[in-house]
Amino acid sequence: MLLAPVLLLVRRWQLPFGSVTVLFTVGVLMPGAQTAFENLPILLSFVAAGVASDLLIRWLRPSAERRAAYWAFAGLSALVTWSLFIVVASAAGGGLPAVPELWTGAPAVAGLIGLALGVLFLPEARRT
Repeated sequence: MLLAPVLLLVRRWQLPFGSVTVLFTVGVLMPGAQTAFENLPILLSFVAAGVASDLLIRWLRPSAERRAAYWAFAGLSALVTWSLFIVVASAAGGGLPAVPELWTGAPAVAGLIGLALGVLFLPEARRT
């Protein structure tokens, strides 16, 4: 839910730095309000993921004309977001989950789903 709007925007426009951070921050306000912001470290991990995604946009410069960069951004953004979430949630909870597949597989699957979303949103390069 966080990545899809970003991919739609990046496909069409060159976003200014901080756009994804603002979008991710707005996206965590409701869950934060529902818990009276008791899970602040976890919420801040998504804000940090927004900053990381902004840095990825600056580094990769994804666009409709740069299909490989667009796909790489889609996969890496999801991978980084869920890796940060697992790390911060584990630190806040006192340790990694007992099942290694959870803390290794969840970010990997998220990255693959992000890549699949990127391929769905931009299946072929635009001809000009």
